[in-house]
Amino acid sequence: MNAGAKIRKCLPEDLPQLLGFALKTFLATYEHLNDPIDFQKYISKAFTKTQFKKEMVSPGSDFYFLVLEETVIGYIKLNLPPDQTDINDPKSIEVERA
Repeated sequence: MNAGAKIRKCLPEDLPQLLGFALKTFLATYEHLNDPIDFQKYISKAFTKTQFKKEMVSPGSDFYFLVLEETVIGYIKLNLPPDQTDINDPKSIEVERA
């Protein structure tokens, strides 16, 4: 019996799976809309283990997996100030990636 999808916070040991899933979904969503050279430059900086680890350990950011029957089917990154990229409102949470 399926109990439905569950949300769980990503842990440091989830880094390889998080990075792989994030890159896969980013490529599928945005690659066809961008200049190939610019796109490769961006992902070579933004989608590295070093960058994701830095984001994961930041106290103002959290990653979560959406898991269905032990399979990751989605993820989200939430930011609190000062890690928000735009407003930096202490009463808001920013969805940076989903």
